[in-house]
Amino acid sequence: MANVTKNLDQTIDTVLFDRTIRGAIALCFENERPLQGLAGLLDWRFGGSFSNFLRIGSFTGKPGECVYLPIKRADHLYHLFFIGGGMMKKSAGRPSLPSTSLTHLIQNLNGMNLTPLGLSRSDFDDDSIKTLSQEVEGVQLWLGK
Repeated sequence: MANVTKNLDQTIDTVLFDRTIRGAIALCFENERPLQGLAGLLDWRFGGSFSNFLRIGSFTGKPGECVYLPIKRADHLYHLFFIGGGMMKKSAGRPSLPSTSLTHLIQNLNGMNLTPLGLSRSDFDDDSIKTLSQEVEGVQLWLGK
């Protein structure tokens, strides 16, 4: 079982750049442009790197999609994962992570053995967080704002 660290006093932006975590997992929806949530913040902080994938169609946000984007900045390598969340209904809050996306994310995280990684509690529901904490070995999940 993975270690889950809850630190809600700092933003994920802060812990990423003070190197408390090595990377982040962000949810991206097919019909959400401009990017919102952690995906929007990471895209902005890393100069639109992820938007380029969207523009050329390499990633659409469909369920099951999982993109790993390593980015070097100031001699530090950041490990970013963007996960397809499917279609988001305009009237509802952010939906649960599709099971196919969760499965692909778990396979990728287990294969890469990166620790610790962060995610935003506003992107992931409690069931997805629970599954990640049970299925991803050796990855510490930082549950931030």
